[in-house]
Amino acid sequence: MLQKRLFWNIIGKTCIYLTKKDVACLQEMGMLFACMKDNEFVEKYCHKEIQQFQNCFKYYMDRKFKAKKTVNQGFVQPGNNLNYKQLNKYMRRFPNPVRIQS
Repeated sequence: MLQKRLFWNIIGKTCIYLTKKDVACLQEMGMLFACMKDNEFVEKYCHKEIQQFQNCFKYYMDRKFKAKKTVNQGFVQPGNNLNYKQLNKYMRRFPNPVRIQS
């Protein structure tokens, strides 16, 4: 007798394209480069733009860390698509019945 059973396991794949939310602080970076170009790449004249970019990037990394922590804990956020870890955890709650063929 052979058991037929589906393996309910999803393997995660990384995306090779960037969406708008994946690009951090694009406007601040543009302002910083414009200031640097206008001042012949002397950093002391662009202190305000450097500080704005650093603050934005720190905020972005904090948000990204919190989101990754939430995903790793397996919490399902309403209105979002499930990633492969969350989907695997959900599917383990409802196992596929095992059928024995004779």
